[in-house]
Amino acid sequence: MAGLHVCARATVDGGPIVAQARQNGVGVQALTDFCAGGPQQGLVIGYGGIRLEQIAEGPTRLELAGRQKRRRLAQAISQG
Repeated sequence: MAGLHVCARATVDGGPIVAQARQNGVGVQALTDFCAGGPQQGLVIGYGGIRLEQIAEGPTRLELAGRQKRRRLAQAISQG
């Protein structure tokens, strides 16, 4: 993969957030997909191929994806 990327380490698995982020129009990948020495938690965010005005919108959509995923998890836990 070529381009400009940011690695955002996290304390949770990025995989579930990746799927929700894609539904919100944000292209991210799980950090573990890039790690040869063992899984790492977080996200890889690419921003090299987008217009400048879209860059500010991406973090908002990504944050929304995280909130949506947490809400679904809480609902699943409460329903037992």
